[in-house]
Amino acid sequence: MTETNLFVFGEKSFDRWRAFYVDEQGQGDIIPPPDVIDGWVYDISFAPDQTLMAVAANSGIKVLNTSDFSLVAGAPTSGTAHGCHFSPDGQFLAVAYRYSPYFEVYSTSDWSVVTSKSEGSWVHSCHFSPDSSMVAIGRENSPYIKVFSTTDWSLSASPSPANGEQQTRCVRFSSGGQWLATGHVDGRRLNVFDTSDWSSLSVPSLPGGGYNAGYGLEFSADDSKLAAAHGASGDSEGFQVIDTATWTLDAGVPDFSNCRSVSISDDGIYYAVGSDTSPYLKIYDSRDWSEIPGFDTNLANSGVWAVRFAPQSVTKKQATVEVKAFDGSAYAGAQISLRKDNGGLVLTGTTDQSGTVGIASPLVPNRLWATVIGATTDAAKVIYPTAAVDTVYLPYDGERVTISSNLTTQSGAPGDEVVIRNWTTRELVVKVVPDANGDWSAQVPPGTYDVSYIAENCAPVIHGPYTVELP
Repeated sequence: MTETNLFVFGEKSFDRWRAFYVDEQGQGDIIPPPDVIDGWVYDISFAPDQTLMAVAANSGIKVLNTSDFSLVAGAPTSGTAHGCHFSPDGQFLAVAYRYSPYFEVYSTSDWSVVTSKSEGSWVHSCHFSPDSSMVAIGRENSPYIKVFSTTDWSLSASPSPANGEQQTRCVRFSSGGQWLATGHVDGRRLNVFDTSDWSSLSVPSLPGGGYNAGYGLEFSADDSKLAAAHGASGDSEGFQVIDTATWTLDAGVPDFSNCRSVSISDDGIYYAVGSDTSPYLKIYDSRDWSEIPGFDTNLANSGVWAVRFAPQSVTKKQATVEVKAFDGSAYAGAQISLRKDNGGLVLTGTTDQSGTVGIASPLVPNRLWATVIGATTDAAKVIYPTAAVDTVYLPYDGERVTISSNLTTQSGAPGDEVVIRNWTTRELVVKVVPDANGDWSAQVPPGTYDVSYIAENCAPVIHGPYTVELP
């Protein structure tokens, strides 16, 4: 099955952000979002129930519905927002600001302010622990890292960087919550703390020199990798991946300079990296560190400071397709292929004994083209993935029976149309037009049918069921 990942990125100019799909075929359908974000985009976060997306931008924090990317009524919109993160329990949205109020947490139930911290210092980043018990912030001034308890919003820790690192540009808890990674200006640019006692682990320095900051960090879902985006202009090693089993830099990671943001797909395969210099955005397949095929490097026209893969459940809708024979019986062993409008293959599968096959299809587009191949006949149908079952009927391929009758009105005029449906499946079998005398005939497979008579200015008349058999 082809895995599909929704990917969103934001630029520092051109007042825009973009969204598209990434799968084994490369860049997929581009989703044109409405123009609701103004200015430099710094961070993106998805709510745990996947219904909301927060965007931190120069023009303020924006909260969008993922169904149509419309603004959420009543959600906060002000401030110069540099970081945002939904708590994993879904109760809160934390926002880091460059100016006052510096750091605030909002209730997602009514968007009221739960806590406001007048830090008096630019807050670059914020991130909740996976159990939602803590929230960390990265600050411009000392103390450079603060961790608050979400029970009463009191300060619970201020971990100290091990080598005198200063401005904290990024904070990220690991997926399991055992570590807090922080990216800094100067020093080794990276710290990782053990959250049980806030001791600093021995981790490698991020390569490069000059004003070189750890701007973006992300742990893989299984915590086996820590990706880092960092670097100054001209530093080629701005993208690094760290093996957390040994806390060493992975070999073979491609060079990319002046990096600012990084995100890992839920399946751990794809790494998206944003840079402040052209080509601005690259997406790698970590299985061989090749760039994904068919990627349009012109999608980004300025520095990409925010990249984010959505949780996998955002990018997929679960659905079931069932295949039935003409008489409504389950059809096992049918071959099904599903394709997008652009022809991209989404799934191939074979129906089981119940005649069904499960599919996972992209959220956008909501329309897929299904092709079903049976033993002797084929069928095609447009599928609209939902929680319900889509049924495809294979046409009959055998000897047929001729049925006939006469349809005239009370005035003796011929009727307009005869509609014949399968009595069991309610599927249309054939429509015929009577001749000038009202006589009509049709060839149908053996089975049971209802027959509808239609004439202008007359109520339809339905007869049946009629069962016809081969002679």
